[in-house]
Amino acid sequence: MTQLSRSALKLFFETGDIPTESNFADLIDSTPNFVSDNVLTGFDSNVAPDAGGIQSTAYQITAAFNQINSSSGDNSAIKLPTANKASVVYIQSLTNFTTLVYPFLGETILGASTNAPFTIHNYEVMVLTADDDSTWSMLRYNSLVEAFSYTGIASGIVDVTPSDQSTAVVLQALFNNIDESHSTTGAVKLPPATNGVVLYLANDGDYPSNVWCPNDAIFTHSGTDGFVPILSKSNAIFMCLKDGRWTYYPGFTANSSVNYKEYVAKLSQSGTAAPTAVIVSNSLGVITWTRNTAGAYQGTLTGAFTDQDKVVLIMGSTRDGYASFLEWNNADSIGIFVEDFSETGADNSLNDTSVIIRVYN
Repeated sequence: MTQLSRSALKLFFETGDIPTESNFADLIDSTPNFVSDNVLTGFDSNVAPDAGGIQSTAYQITAAFNQINSSSGDNSAIKLPTANKASVVYIQSLTNFTTLVYPFLGETILGASTNAPFTIHNYEVMVLTADDDSTWSMLRYNSLVEAFSYTGIASGIVDVTPSDQSTAVVLQALFNNIDESHSTTGAVKLPPATNGVVLYLANDGDYPSNVWCPNDAIFTHSGTDGFVPILSKSNAIFMCLKDGRWTYYPGFTANSSVNYKEYVAKLSQSGTAAPTAVIVSNSLGVITWTRNTAGAYQGTLTGAFTDQDKVVLIMGSTRDGYASFLEWNNADSIGIFVEDFSETGADNSLNDTSVIIRVYN
């Protein structure tokens, strides 16, 4: 049983050929298997760590993208699935607690001994990749925005139109939709392969498209500067588990209905202190809240609000007798204002007040 290229495999299945058991075995062994290869998919937005804080009973994550949204206090624990060279895991903490991230029993996260955990702190992001069948590599970021910008990949969804290879658009977003307007087979191009990058591609059009790799990238099946076709009405995922090498898995479904990044929180404020936030959901990044004057507060996240027309701000009610509203300030900040009926700014009026900030692509 041998792993062979597509061109070699096709020779076994030409008109008039009678493939052997060995030919079929080579075909199977040359293709990733979602079960055997432990390829992770999906999104789990409510990972609940185990309060015991020990490896054997720690909650084991099962999705590619994971958000810790509940906790039993500091040093509660979660556990990675078994390491496999086709696995990439994102973990984002949305709590005010630290969480222990253990490897699977008997395995290792590089930089620690076997079975030893790393700690993920509040609002951090961990990106883990497995280069072999027992060891995880780990990168740590302050936010999803930082994680994706570090690798040159944006965290949104974009529409792309294929063209010929020489002018093919380079994919630069996490989720990429090939739009339905193209009328012939065309091409899109991958960015340089950087360890830890994951790209989703959905072809909504009626024609296939070729996905090319740059000269310094190697597809699992097609070699340097090769391509793989994305058929019409189909999906695929591209992972880089090692610098300079892309791995390709067809058949993944990307949730392309969400075309914005969102910050959802409950804000409270007292005295002359800055507002404090309890995060409900956050794909936008860490917003820093400050108090300017009575009833006037500012949320800052550099570069997050560049296009005012694509920023949607929603705010819940405050205590009776007061009015509150959100307002776009500039590319780096938004403002919150709380006033009484005489239009005088007032503190002590935010009490678990809902705030929703959406930035559309």
